[in-house]
Amino acid sequence: MKTVDKYQFNEEQGRFDSGIECFLAYHTVIKKYFTLKRIALAEESDQSLYNYLIKEVSILKKVTHENVYRCYKMLKTKNNLYLIYDNIEGETLERMIKEKLSF
Repeated sequence: MKTVDKYQFNEEQGRFDSGIECFLAYHTVIKKYFTLKRIALAEESDQSLYNYLIKEVSILKKVTHENVYRCYKMLKTKNNLYLIYDNIEGETLERMIKEKLSF
């Protein structure tokens, strides 16, 4: 079990070609599940990515539409960025598309 801030995680929910990994994370204080996206920072040049994500997260925090899952915060460690989102139960979009295409 890994921990960042007050979030414990180990169950990977998905992995993207861009190197982003998604995990089911549990907030140990408020006792609620979230989706945690981990983005590896490989080099100092990733500062531009970090700045972009700061802007994106500040916008996403303001979105409160029922069809958009909410981003709550961004955490940074030496090697990773972590984005914390609502956890939405159910099938992934990728799995739904694969099922529709396999006929």
